[in-house]
Amino acid sequence: MHLWVEGMPRDANAVYEVQCDSPNWSASAGTFRVGPDGKAYVTLTTAARRGEYNMIRIVRRADHRVVFSASLT
Repeated sequence: MHLWVEGMPRDANAVYEVQCDSPNWSASAGTFRVGPDGKAYVTLTTAARRGEYNMIRIVRRADHRVVFSASLT
């Protein structure tokens, strides 16, 4: 999975995790940090295959707060 983000909080200590979700399970695609400009480009690997999940969430690892979510069609 290739992920481009911008406009993220500029917290140098924050670690974010990408979750690939389906109604019955969730799989991590990995973690990342953003630069001082709030941007990141990362390549992540997950066991979830395209079509096996219908939602992506980005959560802050420290408190599991969702900072972004999107349904896939």
